[in-house]
Amino acid sequence: RFDHAPRLSWSTEGAYSAFQIYRNGKLIGKTTGTSFVDNLGIGTCSYQLIGIMADGNYTESNIVKGAVCLPCTMICDLEQGEWQKLELSAKSYPERNFSESQNHSSRHFCGAALPVLELSQHRNKSGSYEAAFKCQKDAEAFEALLGKVVCIKSKPADMIIGGLLDWQRLQGEFYAAYSFTVNAVYWEDYKDETDS
Repeated sequence: RFDHAPRLSWSTEGAYSAFQIYRNGKLIGKTTGTSFVDNLGIGTCSYQLIGIMADGNYTESNIVKGAVCLPCTMICDLEQGEWQKLELSAKSYPERNFSESQNHSSRHFCGAALPVLELSQHRNKSGSYEAAFKCQKDAEAFEALLGKVVCIKSKPADMIIGGLLDWQRLQGEFYAAYSFTVNAVYWEDYKDETDS
């Protein structure tokens, strides 16, 4: 079992120059240290390390497998790597809405009664969320995410990486309630923590 952002740590015997980290068989990072945080792990994940020695030889670790468990919906500024809990909502049962669309165009040809649909390879995906904060400091930390690329994870295993480009605030007497949308973007799932 892993937390919302799986933290891997290990000890070694031998002179390793770097470690490669794999999630579900895909290379996701490289480090010279003995720990690594995977902010993008979701669902059930398998991790394996490959220790690289200065002479080019390497050793593989055992595979560690577990489920990423979320205490609540959480959001992270991917540049800073800091997570914030979105535990509260103004509603008893907060809603999460997801939408996805396929880019397309239609062309009308002479003699045809109906247009021809042309689909592109591009898609748009977004998620709409709700959150509330009793503490002004937490509300300000959330508001500071505007215009940033974030990772938002919600139960059971939903995740969107995208831009938080707008939010709406309803100011109550005891809390500030927000509704916001995260528009998915491409984000490289690889982190190099080596000095080179």
